[in-house]
Amino acid sequence: MAEESGEPLPGCRLYLWGKRANAMVAGDRPGVSRGFEDSEPIHTDADGRHEFRVDPMQAFGWSLVVLHPQRAKHSIGWGVMLPGQVHDCGEQRLRRGALVKVMMVDQQQLPVAGVWLQLDRLPRGNGDGWTYQRPESDTAGQLEFLGVPAGRFPLSVAS
Repeated sequence: MAEESGEPLPGCRLYLWGKRANAMVAGDRPGVSRGFEDSEPIHTDADGRHEFRVDPMQAFGWSLVVLHPQRAKHSIGWGVMLPGQVHDCGEQRLRRGALVKVMMVDQQQLPVAGVWLQLDRLPRGNGDGWTYQRPESDTAGQLEFLGVPAGRFPLSVAS
């Protein structure tokens, strides 16, 4: 992972997930797996590099989601991987963004937990398409949006 200038970008959190070809249909049915999701993130090293090793399941498409507090959310997708196959994502340059912290409070100024805020139509880190962020407020009423680029974006609230 790299900055726009090409300089290495250490400290990115990367999540790997895979989905079956029919995941959009199957994911809405109880008891049907949506696919593979890595529960622990991998972090880029001082050179902006990372490595995953997985035993891929058949008929999966894969995505790598990249988060950094000062960069726009970024994702990379590719198709089926076979056992022993290596996939090089190449150098990915992430666009600048800002960390936005929010405190949810009620009318008495007390923290409110369990509120979802969603920012929509955020440009992806490489400028290719759109994404969104939907954090939930914690017990202290706090939530964060990572790497929000400059601009105006639709905001919605749910609890």
